[in-house]
Amino acid sequence: MPTMEDVARQPLAQRLDRMAGTADDLAAAIRGQSDTILSRRPDGKNWAAKEVICHLRDTEELFAGRFELIMTMDQPKLPPLHPSTPDRWAEERQYLRNDAAEALGAFRRRRDENLAFLRGLSPEQSKRGGVHPTRGTMTIDDWVTLIAWHDDNHLDQLVPEDGRRCRYLGAGRVPGAYSFGGSGTLSIFELMSIQPRLRMQASLSLPFGAHSA
Repeated sequence: MPTMEDVARQPLAQRLDRMAGTADDLAAAIRGQSDTILSRRPDGKNWAAKEVICHLRDTEELFAGRFELIMTMDQPKLPPLHPSTPDRWAEERQYLRNDAAEALGAFRRRRDENLAFLRGLSPEQSKRGGVHPTRGTMTIDDWVTLIAWHDDNHLDQLVPEDGRRCRYLGAGRVPGAYSFGGSGTLSIFELMSIQPRLRMQASLSLPFGAHSA
């Protein structure tokens, strides 16, 4: 998976194109899977596939709010997302009781709205920023980088190394023996349990589900 630095080096249009493909990638990852499979957590710490989709849906709304602040105020202070907030949302909003298709549809609508906004910005407007309490000043362009990387981080949890193209570098993934289940394959949940801890944890030193966005 590309690093945040890899993503930041890509043209804005390319990062936006990556964001535009996320809903379809999610749909492909869960297509044909039962609610039982999508609701199954691999262990006591990691989310189920359904929770990943709900998380992306809800953070998309968070990002939209930040964009609005940045566009209406000069260098506003941006409210942080506490590392414990995503897990709290998962419990309070009962992610496991959500319908995965409906959650994905809501994510798609919110993402399309954000993309319409972002693609309508002038180069000068994309340089407008706000002050994050831990990340410092971040422009809208910086947030696009973070969102595109965040998408791939979570997609890699659902589709580890098979089938999905890396839109940043234009490189295809090598097909693997991974699937949600079946004879001779590893389910996503089994795979998540035996893989080295997720890349996000390694880079941010946070448990899966924890964020400091």
